[in-house]
This record gives sequence, structure tokens and C-alpha cells, in this order.
Amino acid sequence: MTAEHGFEEARQTVDADFLARGGEMGERIRQHDWSATSVGPMSSWPDSLRSAVSLCVRSQFPTIIHWGWPDLVVLYNDAFISLIGDKHPTALGARLSDSWPELRPTIENMLESVFSSGQAALSKDLLHVYRRSGYLEERYLTASFNPIVLHPGKIAGSFTLVDDTTDRVIGERRLRTLRDLAARSMEAKELDVACRVAAAVMSDNCYDLPFALFYLPDEDHKCAQLVANVGLNPGQPASPKNFELKELNDSAFWPIVRAFETNSVQQVDNLLEKLGPLPGGPWNDHPRNSFPVPVSPSMSTVESVGATLPICDSTRRSSTEDPTISS
Repeated sequence: MTAEHGFEEARQTVDADFLARGGEMGERIRQHDWSATSVGPMSSWPDSLRSAVSLCVRSQFPTIIHWGWPDLVVLYNDAFISLIGDKHPTALGARLSDSWPELRPTIENMLESVFSSGQAALSKDLLHVYRRSGYLEERYLTASFNPIVLHPGKIAGSFTLVDDTTDRVIGERRLRTLRDLAARSMEAKELDVACRVAAAVMSDNCYDLPFALFYLPDEDHKCAQLVANVGLNPGQPASPKNFELKELNDSAFWPIVRAFETNSVQQVDNLLEKLGPLPGGPWNDHPRNSFPVPVSPSMSTVESVGATLPICDSTRRSSTEDPTISS
């Protein structure tokens, strides 16, 4: 056997094993029928694609490859599965426009720039709204788009590293709201004024608080009056100007009496079925849940209830993921 023949045999062995130690996605890529896609059968893949895929599947960092313009056929690694949610595993080998249509308008221009210029691109805290866990979800991603060079002058794909910055972006947004609430509440000397100040602050964060209602009881606790509101006008079906405080087991859609008497947060589900369309802030969806929250002033025995839509029930966030901004 000549040295040249031995080297070629060794190279073919390495090539055949480029998906080794690639986890679940390495095996899925190996088993996928690539001949049915524009990428072509694996035996015809160029070295640049093989190298990129090998690096992708072995990486511990969320990574996705978009191959070919304009098809943008998708390949990704195990670390990316949590980001893609219920689109896994059908997104593998599919065109971006077919597997992730709600995402393509967000990143298409950046990918086109990478393919046309051959220059890497960076997007920080880019808002992605896509269906990940059964509903359209608000996510923020920092992505580094890097060209995969087929040969000089020809860019065939993008090797994209993705960092999920959702918790930081949304956490900072909510902390700003809490900070502003604390700072501006110092202006209020009366409870009704404090409610209006809080409503003004909350109105600046419609992403997390599409609507909020503040009710104060009268002196004998027979009636609660709406003193401040966000997102809903007073006197609408969901925002009555007054509530009669009759009994603990009230049947009203906002369980204000129970919140008063138990001094505990109440949960109201299925808002669309109970109240019809309600404001969803910047999103097109309707809120799913809301929580009447009792607010106890430190210098008074009088209690007030803000029937607010908490941050965890933004229409783009799951109520199981996040605490309410009012707690």
C-alpha cells in the first residue's frame, strides 16, 4: 500500500465518522434522507459543510446551520433543541420558511447579508416571537451569523451561534418597572393617589402588564370603587366602576371579595371565554389569566385590590415560568 493510498483511506474513514459523538442530533442527521432536500445526499456534501456540521453537533453551545440561499435548510445541535421547542425534530432538513415561518422575517435580512457579503453579522437581544411550547412566545436571542465558505467567492451557508438572553432582557425590563414604582410611590400621600401613580408606571410596561385595575373599598367595606386603570376604560364589562362587596364566595369574574377577606392573590383563568377579547399590549393575542392582588398599605388597615394582569401572564409568556410583578 502506498503512502498516498493509506492517507486517502484514513481521510475517508474520518469523513465517514464526522458525526461521531454528536449526540441525538448527530444521529438524526445521519439517518435523515438528505437526498430529498436541496442539500443533497450526505455522500455529496462538500468538506466545508461536513466540517461545519461536525463542529455544530459536538458543540455544547446552541448552534444552527442555515444551508443554501434562498432555501436556508436547517441543521442544529442538541443544545439548540430547547430553543426550538415543539418544532423539534421536524425542523431538521426543512427550509426555514417551512419549519419556522414566524422567524424568517426577523433574521432573513441578516442572513442575506452574510450570504451576499461573506461578512459575519451579530444581532444582540433580537426579539423572536415564535411557537415554541404550544403558543407564540416572546424570546430574545443574541446571534452570531458566520459565513460557511464553499470556495473563494461563494458562501454556501451560515454557522450561527445563539445565546438565549430572554431571562436577562425581561428581568431587566421588570426591574425597571419595580424600581420606578418604588421611586414614584414616594410622591403619594394618599392611597388613591398611590394607585394612580402605580397605574402610570405600569402603563409604560405594556409588554408585561397589558391591563391593570385598581379598586379601593369604601369606609364600611360595602363597595369597591375603580380609582385607576391601565389598558381598559372604566365602565367596560371587564372594568366596572364599582363592585359590591357582598360575600366571600362571590361569583363575579374578579374575585375581589375573596382577595379582600383572605388577603391573598386570586387567579382568574380562561379570560377570553369569560370576558371576551381583552387588550394584550403589543401582542395580537388575548390574555389568558389575571390575578386580583390585595395591596395592604403599611400605615393603614384599609386594603385595596389591584386586579392586574401579572408579568407571568403576558400573552407571550407562560404563567408557570415567571413570578407576578405584583407579588
